[in-house]
Amino acid sequence: SNTYSVKWFDPRNGGDLKDGSVTTINSDTNVSIGNPPNNSSASWVVLVEINGNISFEVTGVTVTPQDTQILVGDTSELSATVSPTNATDKSVNWTSSDNAIATVDTNGLVTGITQGTVTITATTNEGSFTDYTTVTIIENVTDDCDADYEEKNNIVVIEAENINTGGLWSVETATSGFSGKGYLEWGNGTFLNTPGNGKISVKIKINNPGVYQFLWRTKVGQGSDPTEENDTWLRFDDADSFYAQKGGDLESIVYPAGRGTPNPDAGSIDGWFKVFTSGTLNWTWSTNANDHNLSDIYVQFDSAGVYIMEISARSDFHFLDRIVLSKGIADPTNLSHVETPCSGSNNNISVTGITVTPQDTQILVGDTSELSATVSPTNATDKSV
Repeated sequence: SNTYSVKWFDPRNGGDLKDGSVTTINSDTNVSIGNPPNNSSASWVVLVEINGNISFEVTGVTVTPQDTQILVGDTSELSATVSPTNATDKSVNWTSSDNAIATVDTNGLVTGITQGTVTITATTNEGSFTDYTTVTIIENVTDDCDADYEEKNNIVVIEAENINTGGLWSVETATSGFSGKGYLEWGNGTFLNTPGNGKISVKIKINNPGVYQFLWRTKVGQGSDPTEENDTWLRFDDADSFYAQKGGDLESIVYPAGRGTPNPDAGSIDGWFKVFTSGTLNWTWSTNANDHNLSDIYVQFDSAGVYIMEISARSDFHFLDRIVLSKGIADPTNLSHVETPCSGSNNNISVTGITVTPQDTQILVGDTSELSATVSPTNATDKSV
């Protein structure tokens, strides 16, 4: 808080400034200035003057970016924005919840030590206000990879627009709501019973074998019927098992035709599943097979290695935005999960968002104030704004 001096002046008789019953105030809140030197019924002018330089108290702090990932041995700089922007003391103290996993220096620079997750906290020196972010440290695989994407910590994340389609599909941005830089669109005809047209092959390296759920974020791109333009063919022909299952019901499991029995009544040919959305025209993670018993899709990998995901056109204008394979991940559809290209591959890391700080600031005419734009994820290929 600031300290103020209180003086009184007699406008009728003039003279020097005089002390009243209160000469000093030590507060920035509503307080009494006391009584005038004498004759409180007379007219007085009171002068309240700050002693020294005025100070503005801290009211909070915001740490950006939120929920980021870095490789072991890499660094990432965090930002702590103290509120208000004209606060006198903007200094903060940075701490890591586990220095064995990641450290943070006095400037907010985080260094990954070993695989794991830590909480990095910024605490203001004035007022002890805090904010934090979660930083996940992932293994740094330095060997060149013979795949396009790689499972890391039980999840594969693919921005569809980054897949090399050989020009068969187009990357579009006209429909809003997509993640990354755009989405894939097929517009070259309908192939309801003949998978293999516009076929895309994506190599995926699996490091941790097991059963992974397949999900993709898609959208009906044309028309007003959520049961039309809502599907695309999918195949994992070299996986140990590729099947659809409703909830935890083992008796509901079906396999694509030609790769085991039983098969769904429709929508499967030669190892391909028709994968479709249900009930909405909007962007959705609804990922189903088996028309008459909507079922989730799973892929089983019994050993580590490189496997092929195949995508083939079925409906015109079914938009593909993001693809995820996950095992035991609580929130696999969270768009904060960074893309997982294989180390040594040439895939770009798509931008998923941007945060500008501080928010709702004020400056004086003629003054300047610097804003910060934090691009997510921290390992995005193009972080320019």
